[in-house]
Amino acid sequence: MIIYFQSLLRLKEPAVLLRCREDDLELVESVLHSAKNEYAEKANVHPPEVVVDNYIFLPAAPNHQHAHGPFW
Repeated sequence: MIIYFQSLLRLKEPAVLLRCREDDLELVESVLHSAKNEYAEKANVHPPEVVVDNYIFLPAAPNHQHAHGPFW
């Protein structure tokens, strides 16, 4: 959750479209409310509107076996 909170502080925007990996969608949604409220409290602003994009996802994490490309 700290990463989401810090990102909101850096952006300082009233509305944000958030994209994540499909595998992380549940985690993102589970911490989003807390992150928005913590940001609003510490920045002394209204909680931002954060829309999670459920249609376009970031690429999946690399497979550890091929994380740096093929080995010859």
